[in-house]
Amino acid sequence: MSDLFQNKDYQDTDAELFRARQREQRVNLKAFLLTIAIVMAPFLALLFGIEAALVVLAAGLAFTVWLTWMASNTSGPVQRSRLRTMAILNVFLLVAVVALLVGMLV
Repeated sequence: MSDLFQNKDYQDTDAELFRARQREQRVNLKAFLLTIAIVMAPFLALLFGIEAALVVLAAGLAFTVWLTWMASNTSGPVQRSRLRTMAILNVFLLVAVVALLVGMLV
């Protein structure tokens, strides 16, 4: 395309929008995998035992903590405090699940 019809401002804006959409799709995929991990935990308990379910649940909770904390870095101050509070509550739940798992394995 000739330089006559190119607009650098629009190209930069389009590139920014494209990168934002890619980031949003990655976050949606991570949230989907998190949901699958938490939903699969009870079925894994039926098939493979409670230990496998607790491992999957712990992985899902760890992923939730990470995703929530990363989301809090990009949000406003009111939402940031709420998201970080939820991340900390999930850490406590994660510690309980890991303690239960360690207690069962020892």
